[in-house]
Amino acid sequence: MVYLHLTLVFILTALFLYAVWSAGQPVRWPPVLAAVWWGVTAFVAAFVLQAALLHAGLLSPAAARLVSAPLLEETLKALPLLALRARGSRISGGAVYGFTMGMSFAAVESAAYLLADPSNAFSIAVARLVSINLLHGITTGLVGLVSSSPHRRQPDYRLLAAALAAAVLLHASFNYLTGVLAEFRFYAALAFSLGSGLVLVVLSHRGKGHYGTPFR
Repeated sequence: MVYLHLTLVFILTALFLYAVWSAGQPVRWPPVLAAVWWGVTAFVAAFVLQAALLHAGLLSPAAARLVSAPLLEETLKALPLLALRARGSRISGGAVYGFTMGMSFAAVESAAYLLADPSNAFSIAVARLVSINLLHGITTGLVGLVSSSPHRRQPDYRLLAAALAAAVLLHASFNYLTGVLAEFRFYAALAFSLGSGLVLVVLSHRGKGHYGTPFR
């Protein structure tokens, strides 16, 4: 049964991504596949680093959940966007590619959670699909949106740092509300679901020509 729930997670993730990809001009598959690959790679790197820190006793589980996990995951997910923008490359459609990285990261992370607790796979799948999965896409999409700034060729490091800080703060806040304050779990999931829907609507109404290629 857990494999049925895994399939549900991946299918719905693919549908969310397809909705964003088809909002403007058709995306080019090489950069899309690269974004998917990076999301998976970022999850593996974050998992290994986090496990090493916990095993070494450098972090408590609470500190890992509220500090290191948001910081590590958001930084690793957005690393290509930050690196390319720092080099002076303006990333056309960066929000779409950031969203793709984040959702790919979240799908693999959800799979790991489901396999670790198969008896609660259905509730885990549903809860993550309407909350943290979309949050992963939104936060990296936010950094990508800043990377797509059409007004300047040179990077604004303060703006990039602010976007990454906002992504980390959103992630940490979600973890706090759903972990420490368990009574707010439903409301947090609902709020982030509505927020993610708003982001999808905004992306779907972006002008044509923003999604055809990630660089120019």
